[in-house]
Amino acid sequence: MRIYTIYMEMIKRKLLFPGAVKLLCSGIALAMTLSFAYTPVTAIAKVKDEAIYNADGLEDYMAEREKRKSEPIQTNSTAGWPEGPRVGAAGAVIMDADSGEILYGKNIYKHLYPASITKLMTALLAYENLDLADHITFSENAVYGIEIGSSNIGMDVGQSITVEEALYGLLIASANEVAIALGEKVSGSEKDFADLMNERARQLGCENTNFVTLNGLHDRNHYTCAYDMALIARQVYQHTDLIRYMSDYNYHFVKSEKQPDDFWISNTNDFLTGEMEYDGIVGGKTGYTDQARETLVTFAEREDVHLICVIMKEEPPYEYYDTIDLLNYAFDNFTKVNIKESERKYTLSSPDFLSFGPDIFGKSEPAYRIEETSSLMIPKKASFSDLDSEIIPLTYETASGQDSGTASTGSAEEQAVDKPDQQTKEETDKQTEDQTDKKAEDKADKQTEAQAGTRTDSSTGLSGSSLPEINRKDGSRLLGQIHYSYHGYDLTTADVLFLPVQKKLFPRKTSLTADNSGEGSSSGLESSSLENAGLLQEEGTADSDGTETVKQDESTEETNTVNAIQEEIHGIRAFFFNTVHTGAHGSIYINILVVLPLLLIVSFFLCVFFFINSYFARLKRMRMRKTRRTVKKPAPGSPSNRPSNPSGSSRNRRGSSTPTFRGRQ
Repeated sequence: MRIYTIYMEMIKRKLLFPGAVKLLCSGIALAMTLSFAYTPVTAIAKVKDEAIYNADGLEDYMAEREKRKSEPIQTNSTAGWPEGPRVGAAGAVIMDADSGEILYGKNIYKHLYPASITKLMTALLAYENLDLADHITFSENAVYGIEIGSSNIGMDVGQSITVEEALYGLLIASANEVAIALGEKVSGSEKDFADLMNERARQLGCENTNFVTLNGLHDRNHYTCAYDMALIARQVYQHTDLIRYMSDYNYHFVKSEKQPDDFWISNTNDFLTGEMEYDGIVGGKTGYTDQARETLVTFAEREDVHLICVIMKEEPPYEYYDTIDLLNYAFDNFTKVNIKESERKYTLSSPDFLSFGPDIFGKSEPAYRIEETSSLMIPKKASFSDLDSEIIPLTYETASGQDSGTASTGSAEEQAVDKPDQQTKEETDKQTEDQTDKKAEDKADKQTEAQAGTRTDSSTGLSGSSLPEINRKDGSRLLGQIHYSYHGYDLTTADVLFLPVQKKLFPRKTSLTADNSGEGSSSGLESSSLENAGLLQEEGTADSDGTETVKQDESTEETNTVNAIQEEIHGIRAFFFNTVHTGAHGSIYINILVVLPLLLIVSFFLCVFFFINSYFARLKRMRMRKTRRTVKKPAPGSPSNRPSNPSGSSRNRRGSSTPTFRGRQ
């Protein structure tokens, strides 16, 4: 009442005008409404599902799950592809970890909340940027910045553990405060580490991911998709330490000066605790929030097959049953094929001296070759000859700024996976459909540019007059890729490498061509383009236009690689290889520039040898003659000096003497 009296008194004294007050109050109310009701449009459109409610007005999750089982499976639409099982997860993927090939895909690009499987990216960045022996200290933000009752290992402010212990706590107990502490150790703050997570996701090829939290606790703008999570998991799979951390049943934290508690933590994954049994599970990460529901990433292997299974938005315990069904589907219906051993379509024409191998005692091969470890998974009822393929050469720029080759491919890590077609669910909102159309148009544009020879890609690391980077320990360079598909379904790509060769005679025209007999088409990697780029020149030499060839990156790792290669080819082995070596199709190559001087030297020493030998042989004969001449003559009257036939006659066979006739009778 007192406030109203003061308000009326101010109006009477004309210190306040009613219209202004109304306008001010209206503005404040509007601002408060917008501040409380505003939600970014991207977050509203990213994750959208139609909820089903029961008679009590509660969301019926099991009914939603049954409805999701009728959603289309993208991989089932491919002709000749094994039909995959129907699962209740909103998004599911089975990926071959070696090739990046998608064997099973359901709503693989649909935006969903990841929950704690976010910690796979957190662990990956911590492992890549920190030393395992380093210590992390828990800040107040790390300890108290998580939801009450969420997963943790009970760390207090100021306590410190090693990075390795933190990774155990992150991957086994899914500790949320550990995720924040690791992020602060790497980047200094949660926001900066979240930016680093998004940057790393883009490097891996994730296009439908946006990380906001470091531990996966719910945020409307924190989302990903099943395919992107498979890409992240594939990178994690390459680090055996991370797989070992997450696969342990439990871990013992021993008290220390900086951490006074002695305690054990246990794994939250039923596959790893033994509650759910499946042969071949080597690791995995679970996740759960009320909004994300159950999420699960599983790593499994049998013999030489390595699989990654991603389940998103499923109801417990069906995330495990879905994983079992999908792993059985992949192991039972697909077989692994080595591309280099199976490929017969592409050959190196006119290899001449452009070959790679040990020496004359070994077996060499063309310098262009397919990556030895390249493989793919094909249906067991299909054969390698059923696949379609095309060469995608690498585009690089010469010193003059002109493009060489016909297309760029991006880094091997980014190009190792080709996405299947987008989901075709009719209930997908308009924004997702627009995004699908845009991706299809971009893919068509890339194929057109590849054929026209105008595509460039900054992700290759090739710009200006730089050369293809050394991407393997043996010093080989990525020149292009061979893209494989099955009835229009993208499978994977195989890298085409240029291997380190010795100084030999390089042919002017050497190309990797496709043996398209009857098809009337071919494509190739011409050596002339390599010469234009300076690949066949020595570092520091000048090109035809006088510009100096740009040297390779002198990083420590590359320098060590080159030194190791030089040591390997040093000595007698390199001499034999430079002189003569076997080539393709049983041929033998002889380097005249080395052999001719060698023959001259050998001929010279042979001539000297024969001259000396003949000289000593002549001296020996002269000594023998001299010895015969100096022999003592017999005395007169000795038997050796008597005439043999004093009568001048000779005896016949019967012993009678007959005259000797010396003329004609």
